[in-house]
Amino acid sequence: MLTGIDYFIVIAYLIGILLLGYYFKRFVDTSEDYFLGGRSLPFWAIGMSIVVSDIGALDFVGVSGQAYRYGISVGNFDWIGSVPAMLLAAFIFIPYFWKGGMYTIPEYLGRRYNGYVRTAASLTWIIFFAVDLGVLFWASAVLLNVLMGWPIWISILVTASVVG
Repeated sequence: MLTGIDYFIVIAYLIGILLLGYYFKRFVDTSEDYFLGGRSLPFWAIGMSIVVSDIGALDFVGVSGQAYRYGISVGNFDWIGSVPAMLLAAFIFIPYFWKGGMYTIPEYLGRRYNGYVRTAASLTWIIFFAVDLGVLFWASAVLLNVLMGWPIWISILVTASVVG
Protein backbone atom coordinates (compact mmCIF):
# COMPACT_ATOMS: atom_id res chain seq x y z
CA MET A 1 0.00 0.00 0.00
CA LEU A 2 1.04 3.59 -0.48
CA THR A 3 2.67 5.67 2.21
CA GLY A 4 2.20 9.34 3.03
CA ILE A 5 4.99 10.48 0.71
CA ASP A 6 3.37 8.57 -2.19
CA TYR A 7 0.05 10.33 -1.61
CA PHE A 8 1.88 13.64 -1.35
CA ILE A 9 3.65 13.10 -4.69
CA VAL A 10 0.47 12.16 -6.55
CA ILE A 11 -1.56 15.03 -5.10
CA ALA A 12 1.32 17.50 -5.61
CA TYR A 13 1.53 16.37 -9.24
CA LEU A 14 -2.20 16.94 -9.79
CA ILE A 15 -2.04 20.37 -8.13
CA GLY A 16 1.10 21.21 -10.11
CA ILE A 17 -0.65 20.39 -13.39
CA LEU A 18 -3.55 22.65 -12.41
CA LEU A 19 -1.21 25.50 -11.46
CA LEU A 20 0.77 25.09 -14.68
CA GLY A 21 -2.44 25.26 -16.70
CA TYR A 22 -3.58 28.30 -14.76
CA TYR A 23 -0.23 30.04 -15.39
CA PHE A 24 -0.22 29.34 -19.15
CA LYS A 25 -3.87 30.26 -19.69
CA ARG A 26 -2.86 33.92 -19.84
CA PHE A 27 -1.02 33.21 -23.11
CA VAL A 28 -4.14 31.78 -24.75
CA ASP A 29 -6.56 34.41 -26.02
CA THR A 30 -7.88 32.90 -29.26
CA SER A 31 -8.54 29.48 -30.74
CA GLU A 32 -5.41 29.99 -32.86
CA ASP A 33 -3.38 30.40 -29.68
CA TYR A 34 -4.92 27.23 -28.26
CA PHE A 35 -4.74 24.99 -31.33
CA LEU A 36 -1.67 26.38 -33.08
CA GLY A 37 0.34 27.83 -30.21
CA GLY A 38 -0.11 31.30 -31.68
CA ARG A 39 1.93 30.03 -34.65
CA SER A 40 5.04 30.65 -32.61
CA LEU A 41 6.21 27.05 -32.15
CA PRO A 42 8.76 25.42 -34.45
CA PHE A 43 7.67 22.28 -36.34
CA TRP A 44 9.73 19.98 -34.11
CA ALA A 45 7.89 21.23 -31.01
CA ILE A 46 4.58 20.48 -32.69
CA GLY A 47 5.90 17.03 -33.64
CA MET A 48 6.89 16.41 -30.02
CA SER A 49 3.43 17.58 -28.94
CA ILE A 50 1.91 14.92 -31.19
CA VAL A 51 4.13 12.28 -29.58
CA VAL A 52 3.33 13.21 -25.97
CA SER A 53 -0.38 13.65 -26.77
CA ASP A 54 -0.38 10.00 -27.81
CA ILE A 55 0.64 8.92 -24.31
CA GLY A 56 -2.18 8.68 -21.79
CA ALA A 57 -3.82 6.61 -19.10
CA LEU A 58 -4.34 3.74 -21.50
CA ASP A 59 -0.59 3.44 -21.98
CA PHE A 60 0.13 3.45 -18.27
CA VAL A 61 -2.66 1.06 -17.34
CA GLY A 62 -3.43 -1.02 -20.42
CA VAL A 63 -0.06 -1.39 -22.10
CA SER A 64 1.68 -1.92 -18.77
CA GLY A 65 -0.77 -4.65 -17.85
CA GLN A 66 -0.47 -6.31 -21.24
CA ALA A 67 3.34 -6.12 -21.06
CA TYR A 68 3.21 -7.81 -17.65
CA ARG A 69 0.94 -10.51 -19.06
CA TYR A 70 2.54 -11.08 -22.48
CA GLY A 71 6.03 -9.66 -22.22
CA ILE A 72 7.96 -6.69 -23.53
CA SER A 73 6.88 -7.39 -27.11
CA VAL A 74 3.68 -5.46 -26.35
CA GLY A 75 5.83 -2.31 -26.43
CA ASN A 76 6.27 -2.88 -30.15
CA PHE A 77 2.59 -2.05 -30.59
CA ASP A 78 3.33 1.62 -29.91
CA TRP A 79 6.55 1.65 -31.89
CA ILE A 80 5.18 -0.05 -34.97
CA GLY A 81 1.67 1.38 -34.78
CA SER A 82 2.27 4.93 -33.60
CA VAL A 83 5.76 6.14 -34.39
CA PRO A 84 5.59 5.91 -38.21
CA ALA A 85 2.20 7.67 -38.21
CA MET A 86 3.47 10.41 -35.88
CA LEU A 87 6.58 10.94 -38.00
CA LEU A 88 4.46 11.22 -41.15
CA ALA A 89 2.18 13.69 -39.40
CA ALA A 90 5.03 15.76 -37.96
CA PHE A 91 7.10 16.05 -41.12
CA ILE A 92 4.56 15.85 -43.95
CA PHE A 93 1.03 16.77 -42.85
CA ILE A 94 1.65 19.31 -40.08
CA PRO A 95 3.76 21.66 -42.27
CA TYR A 96 1.01 21.51 -44.91
CA PHE A 97 -1.71 22.27 -42.33
CA TRP A 98 0.49 25.00 -40.88
CA LYS A 99 0.87 26.80 -44.21
CA GLY A 100 -2.85 26.44 -44.94
CA GLY A 101 -3.82 27.83 -41.54
CA MET A 102 -5.90 24.74 -40.80
CA TYR A 103 -6.63 23.56 -37.28
CA THR A 104 -8.15 20.10 -37.77
CA ILE A 105 -8.40 17.21 -40.19
CA PRO A 106 -12.14 17.85 -40.78
CA GLU A 107 -11.27 21.43 -41.72
CA TYR A 108 -8.78 20.13 -44.27
CA LEU A 109 -11.37 17.69 -45.66
CA GLY A 110 -13.90 20.51 -45.91
CA ARG A 111 -11.50 22.64 -47.90
CA ARG A 112 -10.40 19.73 -50.06
CA TYR A 113 -13.86 18.33 -50.77
CA ASN A 114 -16.97 20.07 -49.38
CA GLY A 115 -18.96 20.90 -46.27
CA TYR A 116 -20.74 17.52 -46.21
CA VAL A 117 -17.44 15.67 -45.98
CA ARG A 118 -16.30 18.05 -43.24
CA THR A 119 -19.51 17.46 -41.28
CA ALA A 120 -19.29 13.68 -41.66
CA ALA A 121 -15.65 13.70 -40.54
CA SER A 122 -16.49 15.97 -37.59
CA LEU A 123 -19.34 13.74 -36.44
CA THR A 124 -17.12 10.68 -36.74
CA TRP A 125 -14.43 12.35 -34.62
CA ILE A 126 -16.98 13.51 -32.03
CA ILE A 127 -18.39 9.99 -31.62
CA PHE A 128 -14.91 8.46 -31.49
CA PHE A 129 -13.64 10.92 -28.89
CA ALA A 130 -16.78 10.61 -26.75
CA VAL A 131 -16.25 6.85 -26.52
CA ASP A 132 -12.47 7.22 -26.18
CA LEU A 133 -12.84 9.77 -23.40
CA GLY A 134 -15.02 7.37 -21.46
CA VAL A 135 -12.37 4.66 -21.76
CA LEU A 136 -9.61 7.08 -20.76
CA PHE A 137 -11.55 8.31 -17.72
CA TRP A 138 -12.21 4.72 -16.69
CA ALA A 139 -8.53 3.75 -17.11
CA SER A 140 -7.45 6.80 -15.09
CA ALA A 141 -10.00 5.93 -12.42
CA VAL A 142 -8.72 2.36 -12.19
CA LEU A 143 -5.16 3.69 -11.84
CA LEU A 144 -6.13 6.18 -9.12
CA ASN A 145 -8.24 3.52 -7.41
CA VAL A 146 -5.21 1.24 -7.15
CA LEU A 147 -2.71 3.99 -6.30
CA MET A 148 -4.80 6.14 -4.00
CA GLY A 149 -7.60 3.82 -2.95
CA TRP A 150 -10.18 6.34 -4.18
CA PRO A 151 -13.58 5.07 -5.34
CA ILE A 152 -13.94 4.87 -9.13
CA TRP A 153 -16.52 7.68 -9.36
CA ILE A 154 -14.36 10.07 -7.32
CA SER A 155 -11.35 9.19 -9.47
CA ILE A 156 -13.37 9.94 -12.62
CA LEU A 157 -14.49 13.30 -11.21
CA VAL A 158 -10.93 14.21 -10.17
CA THR A 159 -9.56 13.21 -13.58
CA ALA A 160 -12.27 15.15 -15.41
CA SER A 161 -11.63 18.21 -13.22
CA VAL A 162 -7.88 18.15 -13.72
CA VAL A 163 -8.13 17.49 -17.46
CA GLY A 164 -10.96 20.01 -17.90
